[in-house]
Amino acid sequence: MRRGAVVITTYGMFRMAIHQTHPNAVAARILAHRWGLLILDEVHTAAADKTEECILQMHRVKCKLGLTATLVREDGRVVNLDVLVGPKLYEAKWPSLADAGYIAKARCVEVLCPMQAEFSRRYIALHDEIHRNNFHDKKRLWTLNPNKYAACLYILTLHQRRHNGCDQFDDSYGDKCLILVDDIVTLETYHAALKERFAQFFVGMLYGETSESDKKEVLASFKKTRGFAVLLLSRVGDDSIDMPDASVLIEIDCQGKSRRQEAQRLGRILRAKSTKVGQGEGEFNASFYAVVSKDTGDMSKANERRDYLVAQGYFYIPVEMSSEMGEPDDSMIRAFLLKFDNYSVERVKGTNGTEQVRKVCCFRPDCV
Repeated sequence: MRRGAVVITTYGMFRMAIHQTHPNAVAARILAHRWGLLILDEVHTAAADKTEECILQMHRVKCKLGLTATLVREDGRVVNLDVLVGPKLYEAKWPSLADAGYIAKARCVEVLCPMQAEFSRRYIALHDEIHRNNFHDKKRLWTLNPNKYAACLYILTLHQRRHNGCDQFDDSYGDKCLILVDDIVTLETYHAALKERFAQFFVGMLYGETSESDKKEVLASFKKTRGFAVLLLSRVGDDSIDMPDASVLIEIDCQGKSRRQEAQRLGRILRAKSTKVGQGEGEFNASFYAVVSKDTGDMSKANERRDYLVAQGYFYIPVEMSSEMGEPDDSMIRAFLLKFDNYSVERVKGTNGTEQVRKVCCFRPDCV
């Protein structure tokens, strides 16, 4: 390899090249070369088991530099970076970067939604079944809670009606909105309902099974749409998707208490912007909404995610769902209940001892 060489790769590609039975020639040359600088972007991911093993094989490096906006891992392995890369030299609080104009100024709102009556009844019934592994059923109940959808619809309508500061009202009316949902059943349910509700606007969806060509098409359509547009994302939207014009994020479902995911999701709307989000909202030009089902496990997990962002310098505005936000009608409740009944899952031990997942109907006579 010649002097002055520059190699750019992903962690996944590097791991694959190193962990092959017979490492390929390029990987061997990378390990053998004497490097002046190794830059590790999203360095918190470098502490994962397999990635850490690969980085440790990079012996011939004079200087290592790690960069990340979220120096946190739920497994506690972030401390390994002190040995793997080196001690932390500099950290900037996000609000300070926003004050300097490097990122958007975000307003964080926590919307507390009561469980719809039938969903609450089923949740309590499941909660009383202490001997059954029913966490996934309970989680889907608080995620599919129709009051969450009503709150989401109210927020979208507010931002759809907002003017972007143009002198005349035109098709640039409204904000570009992201909706983050980990649960695929809920994601598909929201997508179908919102496509019907906002039929004249762009409403797209991306998740793990979306093909690469469809992903490019959906992202391109979202970016080129002027004004109000909605993009629903599973956790594939947490990282490595560039959506500079998105200024509103509504979080419906998350990966438990993951602080890193919360910060990564907020980062989706923090690209520096010149417009404000709404009239009379001060200097805020991005809005982050965490929609939470009250009196469920959703609240305790949301509290830890919120506390992490508060520690970064953000202030959360708690909002109780009110009649102004509307209520789900009977047809919506029935549709959401049907989704739950059709796709509720139960984890069971297989004959070989491995955990398996099967579809079941949660609403059984013994749950009444």
